[in-house]
Amino acid sequence: MTSFLPAIGLTSAVMVALLLIQAQPPSTGQMVAWFPAHLDRGAIVARIAAADARLVALGQRPGLAVVWSDRPGLPRRLRAAGARWVLNPLAAAGCGGARSGRPATNAFVAVQAARGDRAWRR
Repeated sequence: MTSFLPAIGLTSAVMVALLLIQAQPPSTGQMVAWFPAHLDRGAIVARIAAADARLVALGQRPGLAVVWSDRPGLPRRLRAAGARWVLNPLAAAGCGGARSGRPATNAFVAVQAARGDRAWRR
């Protein structure tokens, strides 16, 4: 009998790699930043400003923020300001098709998906 374990392992590795590639944020535009949960909203806003970015929305989960900047290198600046994760908002929201070059694009969807609210899909 043929073993399917190598095929399952390879398929799993490819799927994980694709998810990691999709989650990479662009150099400019909108992205989701996740700061440490112990920070209050004022500290998060201050760190976003220090990264030369604009706040689009704060999420319901502690530390979650959707930010925007047209200056290249935003993911690096957010990480330097203390963000633990910086993700593409389309990957964080779990849906595609929105343009990510404007500040308000897909912010509602990213925040709603991050807090687990599926009502936006109706």
